[in-house]
Amino acid sequence: MTLLGKVCIVIIFVMSVLFMGLSMAVYATHRNWRDAVTNPTTGLQQKLQLARNETEQKTNEITELQNSLEMERAARRQVLAVNETRARQYRDELTTKEKEFSDLQAQHQQAIATLAQAEDNNQRLKQEVSQLRDEILTAQADRDKQLANVIQLTDTNNQRQGVITRLTERNQELEDATTRMTKVMRRNGLSPADDVERIPEPVEGRVTMVRSNDLIEVDLGWHDGVKKGHTLDVYRGNGVYVGRIIVTDTNPDRSVGKVVPQYLQEQIQEGDHVTTKLG
Repeated sequence: MTLLGKVCIVIIFVMSVLFMGLSMAVYATHRNWRDAVTNPTTGLQQKLQLARNETEQKTNEITELQNSLEMERAARRQVLAVNETRARQYRDELTTKEKEFSDLQAQHQQAIATLAQAEDNNQRLKQEVSQLRDEILTAQADRDKQLANVIQLTDTNNQRQGVITRLTERNQELEDATTRMTKVMRRNGLSPADDVERIPEPVEGRVTMVRSNDLIEVDLGWHDGVKKGHTLDVYRGNGVYVGRIIVTDTNPDRSVGKVVPQYLQEQIQEGDHVTTKLG
């Protein structure tokens, strides 16, 4: 084999190695473009759709912002119109005030002239004014004193009128209460002239012992409000009235009474009920 043939073989071998390496590099960097485009997660179509959605969202936001901006501009225009109206009103008022101020300045100038003319009269009247001032001060002091007296008398009169009104109302209340109490006392057989100490408190008890010589012992004493001279009515449990006794002796928790013959309906027995007032 000639040298040229060997060189060609070597070149072919080297080229084969190069092409093989190139093929491997191409294979290693090969990319499935269809999958890259249609992949539902990372595909270009999905990214494009996301980008479109985001673009649409941003477009909606821009539209909303534009609408809000337009509304704000309209509101600002309205506020500006109101402010301009107020500004015109203020300008008109300012013009009016300036005119009034000019008139006042003219009046002031006229007043200055009049004042200068009146200064001569004032010099002449100072002495008289001084005398009148002293008289006025004296009169004011007297008036203040009289006014203070009038105020004091008015307050005193108002207080007395209030006291009279309250006393009149209280008197009427007491008269009404007296009338009611008089009616209650009359219906209960009492009189305003009766001795209060002889009126027993409303209590109930029982007969604990029936003694001889018409003496009855009951379980009520001065702790229950029963005193000598009080009367107690006696009745049975079935509501039958039995009689009346007058208390002749009392202890803390028991009393002794004497039977009143004219009220006796039945023989009083141990266990009968006693009360200061029958209902």
